Amino acid sequence: MNHSLFTYGTLMVRKMMQDLLQKELAEPQQALLRGYRKYPSSYGYPFIIADNSSDVKGILWGGLTDHDLKILDDYEGIFDSPPLYFRQFEEVYISQKCQKEIKAWIYVGNPIFFGKA
Repeated sequence: MNHSLFTYGTLMVRKMMQDLLQKELAEPQQALLRGYRKYPSSYGYPFIIADNSSDVKGILWGGLTDHDLKILDDYEGIFDSPPLYFRQFEEVYISQKCQKEIKAWIYVGNPIFFGKA
């Protein structure tokens, strides 16, 4: 199955993604995620939390497999206790005028871990 993933931090870097997934990736698209706010963390990488008054700019990677998502889940700490992030499915806008929506996976920061609970 092909998946799309919206990224807003370290996974926006092509080399990082390709090194993690051990494969070449198609060119990503500029994208916007509405209803979330991006925060810096003391760990050196950002996280997002739901916030209806904000939007997050990022990029959309397409053509990802179930196996790719498992690798990225491990990288994002989905299986840690507590998990660093949760992966969820959201609408992402990919046109410059935010008129085209696509469903994509996103990694949302765990509010308990990042102190935003």
